[in-house]
Amino acid sequence: MSVALGRRSDRAVIANGDRYSPSSLADIASEWGYSCEMSGPTDVRPTQEDSSLAAGFIATQKLPSGLHVCASDLTTLHDNERMGLAKRSLTIAINLDGSSITYEIDDDQTVSLVAESAVALSAADDMRMTSSYRRGDSSRILVIQACPASVMDTELAEHLDAHLQETTAKPVPMSCRARALTRELFAPEHTGLVGRLLAESCALELLACAITAQQAQGRSTGCPIHSRDVAKIHRVRDNLLANLDAEHHLCDLARDVGMSTSTLKCKFAAVIGQPVFQFLRDKRLARARDGLQHEGWTVSQAAYYVGYRHASNFATAFRRRFGVAPTSTRRSSREASVTQAAE
Repeated sequence: MSVALGRRSDRAVIANGDRYSPSSLADIASEWGYSCEMSGPTDVRPTQEDSSLAAGFIATQKLPSGLHVCASDLTTLHDNERMGLAKRSLTIAINLDGSSITYEIDDDQTVSLVAESAVALSAADDMRMTSSYRRGDSSRILVIQACPASVMDTELAEHLDAHLQETTAKPVPMSCRARALTRELFAPEHTGLVGRLLAESCALELLACAITAQQAQGRSTGCPIHSRDVAKIHRVRDNLLANLDAEHHLCDLARDVGMSTSTLKCKFAAVIGQPVFQFLRDKRLARARDGLQHEGWTVSQAAYYVGYRHASNFATAFRRRFGVAPTSTRRSSREASVTQAAE
């Protein structure tokens, strides 16, 4: 069997003779950008720990748009449980046909992916997903992932960055066209250039469906605030401001003040007036601009000092926030300094 994503001889497809052991599944997850742990097989002797968990086909590919796509047609060979840690992203999962799959999201949400359905998973931070598989389960699954840091379209990246403020799982309506395009991805005749074009078309249309569904299903984040909550939120705020260059995770911030991640997200927005990561991004960029204008920072220094590991990502975020490139801000500051010195 082949899919429009195509069989590839490089690391885009990692197979064990079309039978997948825990280690080969973990390798595929790592190649795709997230960590994965397996508990099984749970129905065989301990000496058979590396027995194959599934048989079939898996193909992954990064599209020119920056989207990641994974198509699989698998049958479970042994009972097993899997835990994955996905990075900040919008992920669309589609069960084309076969057995349903139930995911536990961050231990406080449950979503079932039944045949001919799709779900949009919005991860505001690293998202923990746990699922169980039983021997004989079989399904064809398409997964599309869009990360703000990797998509090529600036407007799309900005939209994702602004809207990935809470971790949610919401159904995505499947139009007839989207369903047909998904099925086309599994057609054996579509490989190579045609396959890649089909994959891109399908991924972009399904992403548009997910964004539309999110906008239609927007919900209020209002929640009761007590005085002790205000003090906790201020502690989180002060921590962020004191450590702009650090890598922050909602789960750590929430644990430090004795809150759940969902409570922190809700109450931080209510007290501060912005979601956690929007607040952090704005403060980072404001500090970077100040450093560029008044402290002689280079663009690379500004990016590093406020927690951006890649200057290009920093430059893009800076331009979106202030409407000018950081190089222009630094140049204007230097020119002003020269003029003042001459006077």
